[in-house]
Parts: sequence; C-alpha cells; structure tokens
Amino acid sequence: MALFTTEVRFPDAGSMGEILVHHRAPGESQAAQRTLHVPLQPEVEGLQEVTVSLHQSATTAYDMGTKYNNWFSECLGYDVMLVYLGGNLRPVLGNVAPKAAGVAGAKGSSWISTIMSSLLFPRKAEEKDRITFADVAQFLVVTEASLDDVSSRLAGDLKMDITKFRPNIVLSGSHTPWDEDFWGELTINTNDNSTFQMPLTQNCPRCQSINVDYATGGQGA
Repeated sequence: MALFTTEVRFPDAGSMGEILVHHRAPGESQAAQRTLHVPLQPEVEGLQEVTVSLHQSATTAYDMGTKYNNWFSECLGYDVMLVYLGGNLRPVLGNVAPKAAGVAGAKGSSWISTIMSSLLFPRKAEEKDRITFADVAQFLVVTEASLDDVSSRLAGDLKMDITKFRPNIVLSGSHTPWDEDFWGELTINTNDNSTFQMPLTQNCPRCQSINVDYATGGQGA
C-alpha cells in the first residue's frame, strides 16, 4: 500500500471533483506510474450494495464496479473490491465512545470548533456515535517526544518518518515519550479564545507497515 499515493481535486465550476490514485510498482520510475480517476462523490444509483465489517462493526457500502476493482486487483496482484461508503456509517468502537465520555464538544464559534463538532458529533445526542471506515476514531494523535524515542532506537542517524504512523494531529511540548497513551482528553484553544474538548477514546497500536520502505514497498526503514 505504500506504493499508492492520492491526490484530491475539489469541485469547481467545470468539475464535480475527483480523487487521483497513483500506483508505482516496485523498481519503477515515477514516470511509469499508473493513475486511476475516482469521482469524489460517486453516483450510487445502480451500484451493488455490500456489507463491510471492520473489527466487528458493520455497515453497508457500494461496490464501485469492475473498472475500479480490476485496476486495484492488477496493482496488488490479488482480487480486491473498491467500495464507497456514501451516507452510511458504522457504530463507534473504542474503550469510550465520545458521547459516553460526557464531552459536550465545542465551546465557542470558531471555524475549527464548527468543523470538529460536525465530525465528532454529527447526530442527535440521543443517538449512538457513528463513524466512517476509520478503525475506531476520526483522528489519530501522536507526540514529537514519542517519535524521537522511536528514532533513538534505530541504527545510526536514521530518523523515523512520522507519516508512517498516519497521524492527523502531531503535538509538541510533551517531555515524556508515550504520555499520550494515558491521556483522556485534549483541549484545543483557538485564536478567538474559544476551546474544544476532544475525547481520546482508544489507544492505537501500529502494525508492521511502519517498517515498510516507501521507495520499494519492501520491508526496511
């Protein structure tokens, strides 16, 4: 999967928007990469519905069809299916769901508070928390202190590439590595003095993908 990269083209006057998926096979140059164009918001009418279960949290998705499935299958070397979530959502997993944590969400009217509220609390309070295809949460938080600790374990002057952990939020200022494993909540302060409380509902162990060499797709640093 390290040999796939994506590019988002947002809607404008002449386009409904699309996602460009690029694939470069091991040993190939950048010029030899293949590109697939995927609609940013596919039309689901006529698409076959399939059940997708992630960590025993199931939902309905749409099979994007032969064109897309064949492209990914050829790149990966085995049969796969590209599915689109559409308006469907999955039950939230994790040790503590956001609403169960008693978090009210945003305090204030900043743009970041509005965005975060819509992502974390998109439904009425009496309804259960729901999520997309992410494992257990919309955001992954790491600290620079923990990254430095990982780098210190590598041979020579090699530094760990933080993008391999796929974080959404990288925090500085924590002096002790792995402190974030024990945090229950983040408070985000904005420029207009409003705040937002983000519950941290689950620790997220990383798989062996962090050892993959992005250049070759093989195991390495």
